[in-house]
Amino acid sequence: SLENEVAENKKRSEKLPCPPQKTTK
Repeated sequence: SLENEVAENKKRSEKLPCPPQKTTK
């Protein structure tokens, strides 16, 4: 389901050492 994919995407983003969203400061 879409929700399942979103949850996995969030987990992968959190596993990243330096997410692009946080480096946009």
